[in-house]
Amino acid sequence: MAPNSRRKAHWDSPTKNRVVGAVQAGKTIAEAARLEGMPDQTARDLIKKFDETERQARKNRRTPFKDIGNLVEPRLSQSSVRRALKERGYRRCVAQRVPFIKPHQKVLRLEFAEQRRRWGTREWRNVLWSDECYVELGKPGRIFVTRRPDEKWEEECLVPKFSQSPIRVMVWGCIARGYRGGLKVLELLGGKGGGLTAARYQELVLEDMVLPEYRNLREERPGLMFQQDSAPAHRAKTTQQWLENHNIKIMPHPPNSPDVSPIEPLWNMLKDGLSQLKEPPTTRDGLIAAIIKV
Repeated sequence: MAPNSRRKAHWDSPTKNRVVGAVQAGKTIAEAARLEGMPDQTARDLIKKFDETERQARKNRRTPFKDIGNLVEPRLSQSSVRRALKERGYRRCVAQRVPFIKPHQKVLRLEFAEQRRRWGTREWRNVLWSDECYVELGKPGRIFVTRRPDEKWEEECLVPKFSQSPIRVMVWGCIARGYRGGLKVLELLGGKGGGLTAARYQELVLEDMVLPEYRNLREERPGLMFQQDSAPAHRAKTTQQWLENHNIKIMPHPPNSPDVSPIEPLWNMLKDGLSQLKEPPTTRDGLIAAIIKV
């Protein structure tokens, strides 16, 4: 049988992958085809199919591979789609969960970063980072998306966080570079009127925790600034007045942007520690006791 009469089924996956790889490395389709003895038109159809598969995967990030195969012509099997996308660096991954950010909040985040992009160790050392975190019973379900490793934080690869478990407690903590602050479980009632109000924040957090932490660290770091996010209890006029009355300098924080604070990984460590307990808590009191233990 003449070489140019070989059936399309003859071209096995390794051969196809080499053709695609050669094109990705900079060769023309014709050059890549000649390297493997593949007809030009077969190679063009192959590259076209790969391009269309990638386009559909990027357009439909949450669509399973088997459904992406039905979107291209001719149709591809799930394994063929997986193989084609793998060649271009794509795989199915759990979508990263991030806070829902509005357009104007993205602008404020960028401004925050631009204003501090030249900061070095000396400037960041003068920030006392603080945060509250809800520790919940149970874990949210996973959502898979199709992406390359460098697309982890692309907006279409993220999943906003909205709902929360009914069994949860709030924890407050603070840190600075080379300094570990205190950790406090805020035993709030929850529900309407039972959350962290401005008055409770000033009494339970600022008066009891922040003031001694800030004064102690400021003796060593005169330029110390206190960071808190834009939660309503933090933005309240009475809270701002309390901070001013106690000579606590504030570092601005963009709204709904917990990822700019280095304290966030510590909450992940706390939650990981809780998830590794041999006897996970099943009640609110048990959860509080476990947090203190961890």
